[in-house]
Amino acid sequence: MIGGGVIGVEIGTIYASFGTEVTIVELMDQILPGLSKDIIRPVESNLRKLGVKLYLNSKTKGYNYTDEGVEIKIETESKEEKRKKIILPRKRRNNKIGVRTCSHSQKAKHGWIKP
Repeated sequence: MIGGGVIGVEIGTIYASFGTEVTIVELMDQILPGLSKDIIRPVESNLRKLGVKLYLNSKTKGYNYTDEGVEIKIETESKEEKRKKIILPRKRRNNKIGVRTCSHSQKAKHGWIKP
């Protein structure tokens, strides 16, 4: 899992609970960047109990296509490792396409339809 944000941690937790080996690579010094350490500690503890490997202060260095899929290189402070599969979580965005072209009886304000 590239990224230890909310989506990466959530998906990683789900896969780990199914028994999949999960590694989360986070560029920052903690998972869930921006949240309080008091919130992060129990989440991190639960991830470790599930067997999730956390690489903090780490980054992905590159990838190669193989017969088994994609092999990714992880650069940590102490070493370089490789993994066979990758998930790159992305943020969700509102889909506001067509909102401003709605019928005249509905008026759009800042991209949202007024009730």
